[in-house]
Amino acid sequence: MKLVIPTHNRAELITTPFLDVFADFDKCIIFHSEEALKEYKKFKDYENIECVVTNIPASNDGTAKAKNIKYYLDNFVKDNEWVLFADDNVVNVEGLITQSLWEENFLENKTANDFDLYDYKLFNKRFLEIVKHADEVGAKMVGFQTSKNWFYSHKKYRYRGYVLGKMYAWKKDNSFNYHLPFVPMEDFHFSAMHLVNYGLLLLCDYLWPNAVHFQGGGLGTRDERYDNHKYATKYLAKKYPQLLKKKNRPDDYPDLRFPYMSDDKFYYWRNKYIEFIKEYKFNDKEMSWEKIRI
Repeated sequence: MKLVIPTHNRAELITTPFLDVFADFDKCIIFHSEEALKEYKKFKDYENIECVVTNIPASNDGTAKAKNIKYYLDNFVKDNEWVLFADDNVVNVEGLITQSLWEENFLENKTANDFDLYDYKLFNKRFLEIVKHADEVGAKMVGFQTSKNWFYSHKKYRYRGYVLGKMYAWKKDNSFNYHLPFVPMEDFHFSAMHLVNYGLLLLCDYLWPNAVHFQGGGLGTRDERYDNHKYATKYLAKKYPQLLKKKNRPDDYPDLRFPYMSDDKFYYWRNKYIEFIKEYKFNDKEMSWEKIRI
Protein backbone atom coordinates (compact mmCIF):
# COMPACT_ATOMS: atom_id res chain seq x y z
CA MET A 1 0.00 0.00 0.00
CA LYS A 2 1.07 3.57 -0.62
CA LEU A 3 1.94 6.12 2.05
CA VAL A 4 1.53 9.58 0.55
CA ILE A 5 3.00 12.62 2.31
CA PRO A 6 2.18 16.17 1.22
CA THR A 7 4.95 18.48 2.34
CA HIS A 8 5.71 22.19 2.36
CA ASN A 9 8.67 24.16 3.64
CA ARG A 10 10.09 21.41 5.86
CA ALA A 11 13.20 20.33 3.98
CA GLU A 12 15.19 19.95 7.20
CA LEU A 13 12.34 18.84 9.45
CA ILE A 14 10.47 16.16 7.49
CA THR A 15 10.26 12.88 9.42
CA THR A 16 7.35 10.73 8.22
CA PRO A 17 8.84 8.89 5.20
CA PHE A 18 11.84 7.77 7.25
CA LEU A 19 9.96 6.13 10.14
CA ASP A 20 10.35 2.39 10.74
CA VAL A 21 6.63 2.07 11.52
CA PHE A 22 5.91 2.64 7.82
CA ALA A 23 8.66 0.31 6.59
CA ASP A 24 6.35 -1.87 4.49
CA PHE A 25 4.64 1.01 2.69
CA ASP A 26 5.59 2.36 -0.73
CA LYS A 27 6.33 5.99 0.03
CA CYS A 28 5.50 9.01 -2.07
CA ILE A 29 6.10 12.67 -1.22
CA ILE A 30 4.06 15.40 -2.90
CA PHE A 31 5.93 18.63 -3.68
CA HIS A 32 4.55 21.89 -4.98
CA SER A 33 7.45 22.55 -7.33
CA GLU A 34 10.74 21.27 -8.70
CA GLU A 35 12.51 23.97 -6.71
CA ALA A 36 11.03 22.62 -3.49
CA LEU A 37 12.12 19.09 -4.39
CA LYS A 38 15.67 20.27 -5.03
CA GLU A 39 15.75 22.02 -1.66
CA TYR A 40 14.61 18.87 0.15
CA LYS A 41 17.27 16.76 -1.58
CA LYS A 42 19.97 18.93 -0.01
CA PHE A 43 19.18 17.38 3.38
CA LYS A 44 17.83 13.84 2.81
CA ASP A 45 18.20 10.90 0.45
CA TYR A 46 15.03 10.30 -1.57
CA GLU A 47 16.41 7.63 -3.89
CA ASN A 48 13.89 4.97 -2.84
CA ILE A 49 10.95 7.34 -2.41
CA GLU A 50 8.62 8.40 -5.21
CA CYS A 51 8.56 12.17 -5.59
CA VAL A 52 5.60 13.82 -7.31
CA VAL A 53 5.67 17.48 -8.32
CA THR A 54 2.20 18.93 -8.86
CA ASN A 55 3.14 22.50 -9.85
CA ILE A 56 0.23 23.68 -7.72
CA PRO A 57 1.39 26.95 -6.09
CA ALA A 58 1.93 26.73 -2.35
CA SER A 59 -0.42 28.66 -0.09
CA ASN A 60 -0.44 29.45 3.60
CA ASP A 61 -4.11 28.63 4.18
CA GLY A 62 -4.11 24.87 3.61
CA THR A 63 -6.01 24.90 0.35
CA ALA A 64 -2.94 23.94 -1.68
CA LYS A 65 -2.57 20.83 0.47
CA ALA A 66 -6.12 19.78 -0.37
CA LYS A 67 -5.49 20.48 -4.05
CA ASN A 68 -2.33 18.36 -3.96
CA ILE A 69 -4.23 15.49 -2.36
CA LYS A 70 -6.93 15.67 -5.03
CA TYR A 71 -4.26 15.87 -7.73
CA TYR A 72 -2.61 12.72 -6.44
CA LEU A 73 -5.88 10.83 -6.14
CA ASP A 74 -6.92 11.90 -9.63
CA ASN A 75 -3.66 11.02 -11.32
CA PHE A 76 -1.86 8.28 -9.38
CA VAL A 77 -4.51 6.16 -7.66
CA LYS A 78 -6.74 3.53 -9.22
CA ASP A 79 -10.46 3.36 -8.59
CA ASN A 80 -11.19 1.40 -5.36
CA GLU A 81 -7.54 1.59 -4.24
CA TRP A 82 -6.72 2.56 -0.65
CA VAL A 83 -4.02 5.13 0.09
CA LEU A 84 -2.67 6.18 3.48
CA PHE A 85 -2.03 9.93 3.76
CA ALA A 86 0.10 11.42 6.53
CA ASP A 87 1.55 14.82 7.36
CA ASP A 88 5.28 15.29 6.94
CA ASN A 89 6.09 15.62 10.66
CA VAL A 90 4.74 12.41 12.21
CA VAL A 91 7.17 11.06 14.82
CA ASN A 92 5.56 7.72 15.74
CA VAL A 93 2.32 5.73 15.90
CA GLU A 94 0.91 4.72 19.26
CA GLY A 95 -2.02 2.60 20.34
CA LEU A 96 -3.49 -0.45 21.96
CA ILE A 97 -1.03 -3.32 22.26
CA THR A 98 -2.94 -5.93 24.24
CA GLN A 99 -4.53 -8.26 21.69
CA SER A 100 -7.41 -9.42 23.89
CA LEU A 101 -8.47 -5.82 24.44
CA TRP A 102 -8.05 -5.00 20.74
CA GLU A 103 -10.71 -7.59 19.96
CA GLU A 104 -13.20 -5.81 22.23
CA ASN A 105 -15.55 -3.20 20.77
CA PHE A 106 -15.58 -1.21 24.01
CA LEU A 107 -12.81 -0.72 26.57
CA GLU A 108 -13.83 -0.61 30.20
CA ASN A 109 -10.79 -1.98 32.04
CA LYS A 110 -7.70 -0.52 30.39
CA THR A 111 -4.50 0.98 31.74
CA ALA A 112 -1.61 2.93 30.30
CA ASN A 113 0.37 -0.32 30.18
CA ASP A 114 -1.98 -1.63 27.48
CA PHE A 115 -0.73 1.07 25.09
CA ASP A 116 2.66 1.65 23.53
CA LEU A 117 4.46 2.66 20.35
CA TYR A 118 3.85 0.44 17.32
CA ASP A 119 6.51 -1.29 15.28
CA TYR A 120 5.83 -1.84 11.59
CA LYS A 121 4.54 -5.40 12.05
CA LEU A 122 1.89 -4.43 14.56
CA PHE A 123 0.91 -1.31 12.63
CA ASN A 124 0.47 -3.33 9.43
CA LYS A 125 -1.67 -5.88 11.24
CA ARG A 126 -3.88 -3.28 12.88
CA PHE A 127 -4.17 -1.08 9.81
CA LEU A 128 -5.15 -3.89 7.43
CA GLU A 129 -7.84 -5.06 9.85
CA ILE A 130 -9.25 -1.53 10.08
CA VAL A 131 -9.31 -1.09 6.30
CA LYS A 132 -11.01 -4.46 5.92
CA HIS A 133 -13.71 -3.32 8.33
CA ALA A 134 -14.09 -0.08 6.36
CA ASP A 135 -14.70 -2.13 3.21
CA GLU A 136 -17.27 -4.24 5.03
CA VAL A 137 -19.31 -1.24 6.15
CA GLY A 138 -18.83 0.84 2.97
CA ALA A 139 -16.64 3.59 4.41
CA LYS A 140 -14.09 5.16 2.09
CA MET A 141 -12.22 7.26 4.64
CA VAL A 142 -10.52 6.00 7.81
CA GLY A 143 -9.39 8.22 10.64
CA PHE A 144 -7.81 7.66 14.03
CA GLN A 145 -8.14 8.99 17.56
CA THR A 146 -7.84 12.77 17.69
CA SER A 147 -7.08 13.11 21.43
CA LYS A 148 -3.83 11.11 21.23
CA ASN A 149 -4.39 9.79 24.74
CA TRP A 150 -5.00 6.19 25.80
CA PHE A 151 -7.58 7.37 28.34
CA TYR A 152 -9.99 8.29 25.52
CA SER A 153 -9.84 4.89 23.84
CA HIS A 154 -13.37 3.93 24.74
CA LYS A 155 -14.88 2.62 21.52
CA LYS A 156 -13.08 0.74 18.78
CA TYR A 157 -15.12 2.00 15.84
CA ARG A 158 -17.27 5.05 15.19
CA TYR A 159 -18.90 5.99 11.91
CA ARG A 160 -19.30 9.76 12.05
CA GLY A 161 -17.04 12.54 13.20
CA TYR A 162 -13.78 14.30 12.54
CA VAL A 163 -10.94 12.66 10.63
CA LEU A 164 -7.77 14.40 11.77
CA GLY A 165 -5.54 15.22 8.82
CA LYS A 166 -2.34 14.08 10.53
CA MET A 167 -2.96 10.56 9.22
CA TYR A 168 -5.90 8.99 7.42
CA ALA A 169 -6.71 6.47 4.71
CA TRP A 170 -8.78 7.25 1.61
CA LYS A 171 -10.29 4.77 -0.84
CA LYS A 172 -10.38 6.21 -4.34
CA ASP A 173 -13.86 6.48 -5.84
CA ASN A 174 -14.13 7.88 -9.35
CA SER A 175 -17.65 9.11 -8.60
CA PHE A 176 -16.65 11.06 -5.48
CA ASN A 177 -18.20 14.54 -5.42
CA TYR A 178 -15.70 17.13 -4.20
CA HIS A 179 -17.38 20.15 -2.64
CA LEU A 180 -15.30 22.91 -4.17
CA PRO A 181 -13.72 25.32 -3.53
CA PHE A 182 -11.36 24.01 -0.89
CA VAL A 183 -10.99 26.12 2.24
CA PRO A 184 -8.65 26.05 5.26
CA MET A 185 -9.14 23.24 7.79
CA GLU A 186 -9.28 20.79 4.91
CA ASP A 187 -9.61 17.77 7.22
CA PHE A 188 -12.98 18.99 8.52
CA HIS A 189 -13.97 19.72 4.93
CA PHE A 190 -12.96 16.25 3.69
CA SER A 191 -14.76 14.63 6.64
CA ALA A 192 -17.98 16.48 5.82
CA MET A 193 -17.67 15.55 2.13
CA HIS A 194 -17.40 11.86 2.96
CA LEU A 195 -20.39 11.98 5.28
CA VAL A 196 -22.49 13.64 2.60
CA ASN A 197 -21.22 11.35 -0.17
CA TYR A 198 -21.53 8.04 1.67
CA GLY A 199 -23.40 8.59 4.91
CA LEU A 200 -20.47 7.38 6.98
CA LEU A 201 -16.74 7.21 7.46
CA LEU A 202 -14.72 5.06 9.86
CA LEU A 203 -12.90 6.20 12.98
CA CYS A 204 -10.77 3.86 15.08
CA ASP A 205 -10.01 5.23 18.54
CA TYR A 206 -7.58 2.48 19.50
CA LEU A 207 -4.57 4.03 17.74
CA TRP A 208 -3.24 7.39 16.62
CA PRO A 209 -0.23 9.17 15.08
CA ASN A 210 1.88 11.49 17.18
CA ALA A 211 3.14 14.59 15.43
CA VAL A 212 4.13 18.16 16.09
CA HIS A 213 1.21 20.55 15.74
CA PHE A 214 1.81 24.12 14.51
CA GLN A 215 5.47 23.28 13.89
CA GLY A 216 7.74 25.66 12.02
CA GLY A 217 7.53 25.45 8.25
CA GLY A 218 4.34 23.96 6.87
CA LEU A 219 1.43 26.36 7.18
CA GLY A 220 2.97 28.43 9.94
CA THR A 221 2.52 28.86 13.66
CA ARG A 222 -0.75 28.74 15.57
CA ASP A 223 -1.02 32.54 15.60
CA GLU A 224 -0.23 32.73 11.90
CA ARG A 225 -3.10 30.35 11.14
CA TYR A 226 -5.65 32.17 13.29
CA ASP A 227 -7.33 34.18 10.52
CA ASN A 228 -7.55 31.18 8.21
CA HIS A 229 -9.14 29.08 10.95
CA LYS A 230 -11.55 31.89 11.74
CA TYR A 231 -12.61 32.07 8.10
CA ALA A 232 -12.96 28.30 7.70
CA THR A 233 -14.92 27.93 10.93
CA LYS A 234 -17.51 30.40 9.71
CA TYR A 235 -17.55 29.07 6.14
CA LEU A 236 -17.89 25.37 6.93
CA ALA A 237 -20.48 25.87 9.67
CA LYS A 238 -22.63 27.73 7.15
CA LYS A 239 -22.03 25.30 4.30
CA TYR A 240 -22.88 22.27 6.48
CA PRO A 241 -25.44 23.66 8.93
CA GLN A 242 -26.11 21.36 11.90
CA LEU A 243 -23.46 18.87 10.73
CA LEU A 244 -20.65 21.24 11.74
CA LYS A 245 -20.75 23.83 14.49
CA LYS A 246 -18.34 26.23 16.11
CA LYS A 247 -16.43 24.66 18.98
CA ASN A 248 -16.23 26.84 22.08
CA ARG A 249 -12.70 26.70 23.45
CA PRO A 250 -11.38 28.28 26.65
CA ASP A 251 -8.83 30.28 24.64
CA ASP A 252 -11.47 31.25 22.04
CA TYR A 253 -9.28 29.94 19.21
CA PRO A 254 -11.52 29.31 16.17
CA ASP A 255 -12.38 25.65 15.81
CA LEU A 256 -15.13 23.28 14.69
CA ARG A 257 -16.89 20.20 15.98
CA PHE A 258 -19.28 17.54 14.76
CA PRO A 259 -22.15 17.71 17.28
CA TYR A 260 -23.72 14.46 18.39
CA MET A 261 -26.59 13.22 16.24
CA SER A 262 -28.53 10.00 16.61
CA ASP A 263 -28.51 7.75 13.56
CA ASP A 264 -32.08 8.72 12.69
CA LYS A 265 -31.36 12.43 13.03
CA PHE A 266 -28.20 12.22 10.96
CA TYR A 267 -29.76 10.31 8.07
CA TYR A 268 -32.75 12.65 8.14
CA TRP A 269 -30.33 15.59 7.94
CA ARG A 270 -28.34 13.97 5.10
CA ASN A 271 -31.41 13.21 3.01
CA LYS A 272 -32.69 16.76 3.47
CA TYR A 273 -29.26 18.21 2.64
CA ILE A 274 -28.94 16.18 -0.57
CA GLU A 275 -32.37 17.34 -1.70
CA PHE A 276 -31.63 20.93 -0.64
CA ILE A 277 -28.45 21.25 -2.70
CA LYS A 278 -30.35 20.25 -5.82
CA GLU A 279 -32.24 23.55 -5.56
CA TYR A 280 -29.79 25.78 -3.72
CA LYS A 281 -26.17 26.75 -4.33
CA PHE A 282 -23.72 28.03 -1.74
CA ASN A 283 -22.44 31.55 -2.43
CA ASP A 284 -18.81 31.31 -1.32
CA LYS A 285 -18.23 35.05 -1.05
CA GLU A 286 -21.39 35.80 0.90
CA MET A 287 -21.33 32.49 2.78
CA SER A 288 -25.03 32.04 2.14
CA TRP A 289 -27.33 29.73 0.23
CA GLU A 290 -29.11 30.97 -2.89
CA LYS A 291 -31.83 29.32 -4.93
CA ILE A 292 -30.61 28.07 -8.29
CA ARG A 293 -32.16 29.98 -11.14
CA ILE A 294 -33.44 27.76 -13.94
